[in-house]
Amino acid sequence: MDSQHKDIKNQIPLVPGLCVGITAAGGHGYLAIHPKLRELIFHDGTCAELYISGELTYKYEKCGPEPRVGGDTHGAIETSRDRVFFGGWGEAPTYRNPDKQQFEEADRRGKFSHIHVIDENGNVQLQWIKRWDEKIKPHYWYAEVTDLLYDPKKDVLWVARGDVNWGGDQGLYMFNLSTYEMEQMFFGNAYKMVILHDQILTNSWHSNALFSYNPQSNQYEVLNSIPAFDGSVWEIPIVFSGAAFRVGGLAYLVQGPAIIVVRDWRANSTRRLLGFPFFACYKLERQWTRSGARAQRPVSINGSALIPVNTGEAHVDDSLSTPVLLRFDSSVPQIIMHVFYMSGMAFDGEYLYFYASCVNHEPMLTWRTNRGTIFMLEPRAVLGKPMSGVRIGVLDGIYRLGMGLNGWVGGIPLRGFTEKKLKVRVPEETIMHIAHYIIGSANYNEFEDVKLAPSWNTIELNNYNNIVAFKIDAEMNGVYAYITLEP
Repeated sequence: MDSQHKDIKNQIPLVPGLCVGITAAGGHGYLAIHPKLRELIFHDGTCAELYISGELTYKYEKCGPEPRVGGDTHGAIETSRDRVFFGGWGEAPTYRNPDKQQFEEADRRGKFSHIHVIDENGNVQLQWIKRWDEKIKPHYWYAEVTDLLYDPKKDVLWVARGDVNWGGDQGLYMFNLSTYEMEQMFFGNAYKMVILHDQILTNSWHSNALFSYNPQSNQYEVLNSIPAFDGSVWEIPIVFSGAAFRVGGLAYLVQGPAIIVVRDWRANSTRRLLGFPFFACYKLERQWTRSGARAQRPVSINGSALIPVNTGEAHVDDSLSTPVLLRFDSSVPQIIMHVFYMSGMAFDGEYLYFYASCVNHEPMLTWRTNRGTIFMLEPRAVLGKPMSGVRIGVLDGIYRLGMGLNGWVGGIPLRGFTEKKLKVRVPEETIMHIAHYIIGSANYNEFEDVKLAPSWNTIELNNYNNIVAFKIDAEMNGVYAYITLEP
């Protein structure tokens, strides 16, 4: 394939709007720029297809016979100096049958977890695979690969494996790129990784833990509770998590309805971290959030990190699950625009590339699944003010004191918007507490109490310009709340 003279912006593949999925339908697609060949890599994690320089190159032929589906729903893609690694899961062949099986009890005997590499010559190689075997039940699977982190000092891949339904082999692993050996460092539902001060920090998938691992001493520490911004202690519930990234001297871990800011955390030694409400949005039948889940590692540009946040995965009503693109360049992130479900991002030094889909991981089996599209933007488009207004649903029918971070819900950035309102409907008179804060320090917190009357209440937020969360005095049904922001 000769792409020596083909600009990356001309390598965007034109893919059909539908593909054969036979899995939890969703538009999971991930992007990378090959560091040596300067080729656009597109990994369709739902349809088990890999495109290099705009051409369909690989369909998991090395993993088993057709029909092949899946590939990745967590965005495990990483680059080294001359290679691109991608991991996740797939089925080859798949034994699922949408006409006869339900999602939870589907036949997963064809499922495998994997790591592939696109080498310095553009060849696709299977590095590691773990297949289903008779040690587990037919509807169980071994832990998926949820994140990859290349370590140039050791020339290894750190591998997070955290999505599993039987509880046997999840954890942080070290994969030796010379011997192809996979060694477990610790057991736990590790999800996304970030390195701070030589420590590997990870959040967890459908769990209640945060991890810090020291590669030098081979020690690790687990936290199940953290100090919160309001002076309380947050006992982490079992939640889904999201991104892990670094901006400046701070690391950030999204864990369900909270973002944990880490200034320093060395396993079994120094521990300086604090939790804040962050896109804690709830729908009636779901008591958890998946903020920023199922997206690859954030893109860094001009000292900022670009992060997609999906405020409630699998919600049918888009007004209650508004996906947005955030720019994280300070202790107060900024919403850039409303987007569709955005799972993939890449930056080639000239343009930003995004993969967005209207499908948001629907928890059902289908023969066909919708795909998204790849589009590109100039960097200046995301480095300025918000590009569009947004409406973000926060509560939809119930409020419980156990929601969010110790009852605090919302956690919506207001920066850059000129018109900001919170609309709340309650069935009875009550008091709502508003918190206004920046992420990273409790020294800048502001708190205000507002009396709510039965029916709809409009709270003007134009005096606030950082992040706003709120909590209500008592648990109640029939409560609805959303925030409207206009640039």
